[in-house]
Amino acid sequence: MLVIKYSVRLILLTMMISQISEGSTMNFQSNIDYVLTECRLKNDPYVIRQLANTAKVESGVRNIRQIGGGPALGYFQIEPSTRRDIVKNYLVYRGILRDKIENVIGEVVMTDQEFLNNVPAQIVFAYLVYERYQAWEVMDFEMAIAWKTYYNTRLGAGTIKKYMETINGR
Repeated sequence: MLVIKYSVRLILLTMMISQISEGSTMNFQSNIDYVLTECRLKNDPYVIRQLANTAKVESGVRNIRQIGGGPALGYFQIEPSTRRDIVKNYLVYRGILRDKIENVIGEVVMTDQEFLNNVPAQIVFAYLVYERYQAWEVMDFEMAIAWKTYYNTRLGAGTIKKYMETINGR
């Protein structure tokens, strides 16, 4: 089983890395859809849009380490403590979900560098931040509120205004 997991993961990672063009939200949306489909997770257009908007606001759709030296990583700027919390306090109680995810992204426990190199894992963990709280929204302003409440949180520097301006290209 480990060999099969690794092969699927390697193929998926190769495809993802070759298709993503930095800064392109439309191309990134198709990658989000692909990963969610492969993991058998909810992937309706609003989920895909909410995740694409999050990547646009958090990193400008770039796979980066946090500007200014903070701990956040990747397209969605997910902090290592957030990943650990999701694994320890959410996935540990959802074995079937964890198995579905690990069949695509590999082990959910990974180093920061492995996470930065694993775009499907970044998509899945961003998905899990929202899914954990059932914080999927339909309208952009509601998405902004969910992003600030559950993703950026009160401790983050982001604002609803910044979210709205970023997704509207201002």
